[in-house]
Amino acid sequence: MFSIVLGAICGFLGFILVLSSGRGGLVQFDNAASVVFLPILLIMIGGYVSIFILLRHRYSSLFKVVNIIVFLIFLLSTPTIQIIQAKMEHNLAIPSQEIQKHVFSEIDQIIEEIRIPYKIDINTSENDTEEYGQRVYVVLVRTNNGDIQKEEINKLLDKLPDIGALSLSFHNHNNDYVIGLNLDKEKRITQCTPYDICKEFDFKKIN
Repeated sequence: MFSIVLGAICGFLGFILVLSSGRGGLVQFDNAASVVFLPILLIMIGGYVSIFILLRHRYSSLFKVVNIIVFLIFLLSTPTIQIIQAKMEHNLAIPSQEIQKHVFSEIDQIIEEIRIPYKIDINTSENDTEEYGQRVYVVLVRTNNGDIQKEEINKLLDKLPDIGALSLSFHNHNNDYVIGLNLDKEKRITQCTPYDICKEFDFKKIN
């Protein structure tokens, strides 16, 4: 029982460390979670090994081998289970293809109606939606060399129907300048980047 519990806990800590690396590799020490959980993980594994060394004469070889195997099974399987669970939760949070197509169609119609020089980059929008989930991501690319205008964005925001939470990013023609807006279901701005442009355009997010 002790091996099961400790193995599961160590496995969970190992899973957190893998996530904190950001690349699925070993730990990046500039991450706060890594600095906290790595010593705890090492102490727990070291403590487990120390207990077995101290009590090596009190138990049979078979008992010790079984406990070590159980510990290793839970140590290695817990991160795998957590990763599978996280992937499942992420996939469930991705808006369906039907929802994405509906949103793209609605925004396309608005663009034609208000005559602003943008088109939807469907491939990038779908990829961002799949990668980040939770909402539909719409990447709008300017069709001419002009600057992104506050009035253009406001016209689009004013016409948006009730199509759920959105992430809108407005790119210039060369794709080297971007304004990003996250909207909640009530079409209120919850996040805006970059800060200086959002301040200039007076895009105020809700608290």
